[in-house]
Amino acid sequence: MFTPETPPAQSDYVNAINEIRESLSERSLKVLRFQFQQPGRSVTSQDLRDHFGYSSIGASNLLYGNLGKQFAVALPMQTEPEDSSRSRYWKALATGDGSGEHFIWIMRPELANALVQTSLVDPSTDGLIMVPDIDVHTSSISAVEGRQKLVIHLVRERSRSIVSAKKASAESLACEICGFDSTAVYGEEYCEVHHLTPLAELKEDAETSLDDLAIICANCHRIIHLYSPPLTLDQVREKINDELS
Repeated sequence: MFTPETPPAQSDYVNAINEIRESLSERSLKVLRFQFQQPGRSVTSQDLRDHFGYSSIGASNLLYGNLGKQFAVALPMQTEPEDSSRSRYWKALATGDGSGEHFIWIMRPELANALVQTSLVDPSTDGLIMVPDIDVHTSSISAVEGRQKLVIHLVRERSRSIVSAKKASAESLACEICGFDSTAVYGEEYCEVHHLTPLAELKEDAETSLDDLAIICANCHRIIHLYSPPLTLDQVREKINDELS
């Protein structure tokens, strides 16, 4: 039986999805897709409450817990020690971060990859930028970004090649804000790259250089985009320093 310390592999999640697929409600599928699309694949109960129009976070906690229970039973996964009276079924779906004002559920990468493999989500909507290793090691690279294209609504194209080049050229993949190295925990294939100038503000066919990008962790990336306009890296650093002082 799997535990949070010995979590399931991608193939185990694929098997679980195939087992419970027909019993997954449309709302459960929407929860999985919504979380997959969020920055860092991270959500809070407040996010689910607002997205689904609930009046309290209790309803969203129940929704997420019930979905986690389906996966915990199918895997199977023991989400709490056997001598515990509590069953935190969300651990079958996510890891948790309780260091901030709101508890954050961060989708397990094995689950996210399984959702892609079973075609339950569209990989182009992934909230976590996955950067493959490439053979580019130069800081003089630029690429065209910001071109508008019609999907369902108007979005901005982002150049995956320049995001890849940013990772390849960096001396360190640690967050430029807080210093956390997510690759040490989640592996080198995961890396978040932030545009210092929001894509929505770029002119048509604007060029982006490596100096226009920053490597940051999912938590800091989420904080940046909680505000409109987004916070700068220095503003987030100030918030962290204020909390520590």
